[in-house]
Order: sequence, then C-alpha cells, then structure tokens
Amino acid sequence: MNPQRYEEAPACYHGYLDILTSDDALSELRRSAAITEALFLRIPNEQQDFAYAANKWTVKQVIQHIIDCERVYAYRALRLSRFDSTELPGFDSILYVDRLNTASLNLEALIKEYIATRQSTIALFSGMQPDMLKFGAIVNGGYCTARACGLIAAGHNLHHLSVLESLYLITPPQQQPNSQS
Repeated sequence: MNPQRYEEAPACYHGYLDILTSDDALSELRRSAAITEALFLRIPNEQQDFAYAANKWTVKQVIQHIIDCERVYAYRALRLSRFDSTELPGFDSILYVDRLNTASLNLEALIKEYIATRQSTIALFSGMQPDMLKFGAIVNGGYCTARACGLIAAGHNLHHLSVLESLYLITPPQQQPNSQS
C-alpha cells in the first residue's frame, strides 16, 4: 500500500488506515459495507442491548457510533471534494452516543439506517473525480484529503466490527466442512 495515505490524514486516524487492504476509498467503502452488513445480520436480538462490561457501550450503541461517525466523515469529504479549504473541527463522538437513548431503538432499524448511510457515502464517493479526492485542508487539527475521509470511514467501521467480534462475542459464520469424496 501507498504510504502517501498517511500524509493525507491526521495521525489520530492512522490506525484505521492500517486495517484497510487498498488505498481506493470507494472500493474500501463497498468492501467494509458487505462485511458489516453480514456481521450485523448475525447479531441475535437478545444481544442488542448487551455490553461486555460495566460502563461500556451496548451493541446498539456501537452501531449508532459507526453511523454517526460515518456521517461526519462523509460531511468532511463533501466539503473537501468541493474544494472548501475552511478548517473543520473535531467532534466528541462519545458525547453523541451518551446523549442518545439507544435503548428505545430497534436493532433492525439501526441496521437499515447503517445501510442507508453507507449507500449515501458510496454515492458521494462515486461522483468524485481524482482532483476532488486529492483536495485537502485542516480537519481535526491535521491535514486531511477527501479520499482519506472515505478511507477513515471504512477503517473506523472495520475497527468496530473487530471489537464486536472479539469483545461482544458475535462470532463469524461457521465454516462449512469440505465435502470431498
């Protein structure tokens, strides 16, 4: 992978970039969407309000966090892709989750919201030309390009899937045994 992508995003997002398999924001958004939808559909209804420890988010809160952050990353990408060099501030993603009553939300509705949000992000990136993807400005205290916003959205999403799988015990689908004669 191209180390240039690390120059296109603030250091606080480099861990998300490390998760990705390519430097193509659109393909990473599509790839992570497919992985995410498959995992979300495996979440048992009885586990939607589960938190693996005291003072940790529930499964629904993690999903809402992914959605909220994606919307912010897409907004940043929109601004940058339109050659807007106005500095963009950071945001308190923990406050977003803490201020929302996810207990009243339905898991199925959250999954639909995720799908709609990701489809919107993919549509946004589908229309970006190379010069739009390369445009950057100061975002959250560091230089960031529109392309990096898409990569960050995909990497952030995959990071939280890993957390769901490892700490919330949402297991991957069982492998089918080889049926060789």
